[in-house]
Amino acid sequence: MARDLGGPIQPKGPDYFKDSGPKKADWKRHEKDIAARSGAKRVPGSGNQPGKPGDIRGTKYLREAKATKKDSISLRGKWLRKITEEAIAVGRTPLVEIRLEDAPFPCPTDWVLIPAVDFQGLMEQHGA
Repeated sequence: MARDLGGPIQPKGPDYFKDSGPKKADWKRHEKDIAARSGAKRVPGSGNQPGKPGDIRGTKYLREAKATKKDSISLRGKWLRKITEEAIAVGRTPLVEIRLEDAPFPCPTDWVLIPAVDFQGLMEQHGA
């Protein structure tokens, strides 16, 4: 016997009239790709639990991953401040990896942002 809870009856199954809107970027895939490429480890719960610095932690870099389905992204100072503070706390270099999933050809979809002083050090190491 079904119990009447007094609310409207909710149909079972998908709502074909509901606008699902734009699909969200696949940030988890982006983090997994970074970890696989770099040999670093993902930080479980990094986006929703305090005390979990960065998204991907390696021996040299602490990475923050950002992904969007659009062909552009707004860079936020708070992202840079957060990853910098966290990297300093664990003795790593801060690094932001951005994925523009719908970037138009020939633009690469994945980009890396590091502090200029660290980039300069890399250039000097390679004689550039």
